[in-house]
Amino acid sequence: QKMSTNQTRKRKTKSNIDDDAGNSSSDEKEQPVVPPVPPVTPVKSSKWADLITRASWSVVMVFAFGFLIWAGHVCLFALILVIQFALYSEICSLHRDEEKEKKLFLLKYLRWHFFVTLLLFTHGKSLKSQFRELIISNGLPVEFLGTHEFICFTLYIIGIVMFVLTLRKGYFRYLFLTFAWVHMTLLLVIFQTSWLSANLFNGLIWFVIPAFLVVTNDITAYLFGRAFGRTPLIALSPKKTWEG
Repeated sequence: QKMSTNQTRKRKTKSNIDDDAGNSSSDEKEQPVVPPVPPVTPVKSSKWADLITRASWSVVMVFAFGFLIWAGHVCLFALILVIQFALYSEICSLHRDEEKEKKLFLLKYLRWHFFVTLLLFTHGKSLKSQFRELIISNGLPVEFLGTHEFICFTLYIIGIVMFVLTLRKGYFRYLFLTFAWVHMTLLLVIFQTSWLSANLFNGLIWFVIPAFLVVTNDITAYLFGRAFGRTPLIALSPKKTWEG
């Protein structure tokens, strides 16, 4: 009986070992074979490549700006208008809900109505003194110059009426926020940059010196930020640092 008991134990142990071996082999067969991944060498961002790109574009912009200065007052005045248009369009796009704009179709026209009205007021005020002699020499009535403020005031009142017509229930908050956003943008961006045209027609030097001051400040901020920058300044522009 002892011998038979030992034999049965050996058989069970052998069968268990065979079962374990079979399970392990089946598990090994079920696992997919993953090919070895070659080591990836980290790509270092080259500061020199960025510096060369910025330097080359800076040279192009300097030559383009020099050409506009050589071309005269009219080309520089057109440059001011293009910059104002780009600034206004970009800042207004930060506060725009496309779904709501579809139901308020007058709103996008209202933005540009106020923009054109302010351009006509600010630039017209500085230009009419410059073209006064031209108007007189061509035989046009001088009283025409006095209607400039009245035309701008009338256009602004039309804009207010258009805003009232766009008011709809459920959109009051968005409409009044947009109205305030447009006026603050016009006041802080467009109204200030309009003084560039007034300085421009009083002499190119009063336009060139402020422009080169801004260019110099931007270049030195970039160089110092690249060399000593460690502390990020703002999340909107992650490359700007407090040191720069």
